[in-house]
Amino acid sequence: MPILVGGIIQSLFYGISVIPTSIAVSIAGVLASLQNEMIYYDQLTGLFNRSYLLYLLKKYVQNPKMEVTGIMIDLNGFKHINDEFGHAVGDDALVISARILKSAVNNGGSVIRYAGDEFIVLLNTQNDGDVEKCIAKIRTCFDGFNKGGSKPYVLSVSVGSHKLHAKTESVDTFINVIDARMYEDKKAFYASHAGMDRRKH
Repeated sequence: MPILVGGIIQSLFYGISVIPTSIAVSIAGVLASLQNEMIYYDQLTGLFNRSYLLYLLKKYVQNPKMEVTGIMIDLNGFKHINDEFGHAVGDDALVISARILKSAVNNGGSVIRYAGDEFIVLLNTQNDGDVEKCIAKIRTCFDGFNKGGSKPYVLSVSVGSHKLHAKTESVDTFINVIDARMYEDKKAFYASHAGMDRRKH
C-alpha cells in the first residue's frame, strides 16, 4: 500500500521522488507484522505458545456463543527421556509429539505448547462424541509412533478435558480444571505401571 500511494504521489507531482521512502516503509511494516506473529509461536516445536493460548481464551470468554473444549496433554516419562538420552533427544521427543498432535487434531482446533512437556488443544466443539474421538485419535497416533520403533524411547500421554463455560468461569479456572483432570489420568497411568519410578514421569 505505501508503494502504491508513493507511486500515485510521484506521478501527480513531477520531480518528487517518494518511491524509495515508500519501499522502506513497506519493508518496515512487513518486518513489524512478522515480529508480531512470531510472539505467538514456540520456537522449538513450531506450535502456538502460551501467549496465543491466553489470547484465544480471552476472545472465547468475550464471545460465549463459541463452543470450545480444552484438552490438556502431558507426556509420560519425559524426565526419564531427558535423563537417559540427554536434552537434545528430549527436544526431539517434544518436536515429534507436536507433530503427532497436529496430525491427530488436524483442522479440528488449535494445538499449543503450554509449558515444558505439556500441551493444550483447544477443540472447536463441545460435542462429547467429537471430543472422545479426538482424544482416542491422539492416543492411537502415539501408539502408532511407538510401533514404528524408530526412536530409543516410547511416547505416551496423560489427557484431561473440559468444556469452556465462558459465562461462568475465568480463563484460570478453565486451565486449572483441565490440568486437574489430566493429573487424574496420570494417576491412573502410575497405577497401571506400578513398577515405574514416579519421579521419572
